[in-house]
Amino acid sequence: MEWVEWVLSHALLTIAESNVPGLDNFWLKQGTEVMLRLLKSKQEDVQEKGATALATSVVIDDENATVDKARAEAVMKGGGIASLLDLAKSCREGVQAEAAKAIANLSINTEVAKTVATEGGIKILAALAKSPNRWVAEGAAGGLWNLSVGEDHKGAISEAGAIAALVELAFKWPSGGEGVLERAVGALANLAADDKQRFEGQRGHLPNFEDLDR
Repeated sequence: MEWVEWVLSHALLTIAESNVPGLDNFWLKQGTEVMLRLLKSKQEDVQEKGATALATSVVIDDENATVDKARAEAVMKGGGIASLLDLAKSCREGVQAEAAKAIANLSINTEVAKTVATEGGIKILAALAKSPNRWVAEGAAGGLWNLSVGEDHKGAISEAGAIAALVELAFKWPSGGEGVLERAVGALANLAADDKQRFEGQRGHLPNFEDLDR
């Protein structure tokens, strides 16, 4: 069974990365269910590949950050958010990074974002944003960036202490970590757009790009 899980996880990831058209029914009826099962595997490599496949399969336009609504909501209805949040608390950084990335991608969908927030995802992402691992921090910052769109979750993001973590990331990765910087500054910009979240009680501040270049 372990071998079967390993083969399935790699096969689904390959299919997701190829982005072959005409597979909507497959993802909705079989693919999503199998990936959700793989997230609960006892094999960490399978968990990681399953999360990566899930993160990839829901995205239909990477350049414009567009996810397939039906696929994203199928993951949510299948209990996938809870499974991903559990994996995000793994002690293995590779699993953390891919789970955070999947949560970030799924959170582009507003209904999924509500579920992520309701199930405690903001606190988990805020904690992961403090990780010394670039890929974990990037996934977490991406999740916070997507959750900070609109007004629904800004208060919770602030209360979770994520603002200070995002500011720290912006200064920690001024070069060689463009993905981290883009996501951290994007989230901070969204948060700063709301007058009620002007970083009250926070010691951090929006990064000065002149400082970042030093």
